[in-house]
Amino acid sequence: MEIKDLETFLAVAECKSFSRAAERLALGQPGVSHRVRRLEEGLGVALFARDAHSVTLTDAGQRLLPHARRALEALAAGDRAISGPKSDGAEFTFGAAPTIAGYRLAPLLAALLLAFPDVPVSVRVLRSHAVIKEVLAGRMDLGVVRGPVDQIALESHFLCRETMVVVWLAGLDLPPPLITYDSDSPFWRDQAEVLASHGVVQDGRLRADSLEVVKALALCGAGTALLPWPVVSAELAAGTLQRLTLPAELPGRSVVLIHRRNALRTPLLEAAIELAGRYVVGPS
Repeated sequence: MEIKDLETFLAVAECKSFSRAAERLALGQPGVSHRVRRLEEGLGVALFARDAHSVTLTDAGQRLLPHARRALEALAAGDRAISGPKSDGAEFTFGAAPTIAGYRLAPLLAALLLAFPDVPVSVRVLRSHAVIKEVLAGRMDLGVVRGPVDQIALESHFLCRETMVVVWLAGLDLPPPLITYDSDSPFWRDQAEVLASHGVVQDGRLRADSLEVVKALALCGAGTALLPWPVVSAELAAGTLQRLTLPAELPGRSVVLIHRRNALRTPLLEAAIELAGRYVVGPS
């Protein structure tokens, strides 16, 4: 029985999908299938029941699951005991979604550097799903992402709820078509349906995968933008963009801090969690 096979078994069990487990582990799906098959052959039992629509644990898989978790947690604890907490010179890595990194993270980083002047800190800016994968893999210490995050291996701390606003160029009487962003997201689709009922249509002619680009397009009068309030607060205050008034506020998105559940709770990690609760809030 190999450790990588147990890790893969646990990923499939938690994701309930070979393809999602492959994304988590940064493996090809054939590699995931090979590892699970090798584990099943070694144990002489089927661990998953598979059909075209779902993957579920068999009775044998259910019995193995808690032991696999304990085994991997024990290995992680052993690794921590050998390597110890981060020492001087070891880098502490944050991951953050683009708008969070650009508009909410700086006060936290400044406070952390003041409290731990000898610890180098780095920030990687990725979409929330990519940050989650990096934290799970141990390549990031903390992530600040859109919530909720449903991963058994991660601990999640709610930080704030971010208000979404609809804006377009000041001086235009009617809002132009909605600029499409993140159209694969259920959250985006739900918001776009609400806006369509209020006359803000999405014709699909203008798409962008960067919120800064979406804002720039709105400032040029090319379209209407659906953005988190911090992204456009300065432009709204300056009067260069105008905000659509709706009968009810659009549903906001939660911002959460994540870290591995079995991470060693060093003073540095504890301080980062506490500071995030104080500084990654701001106006919503």
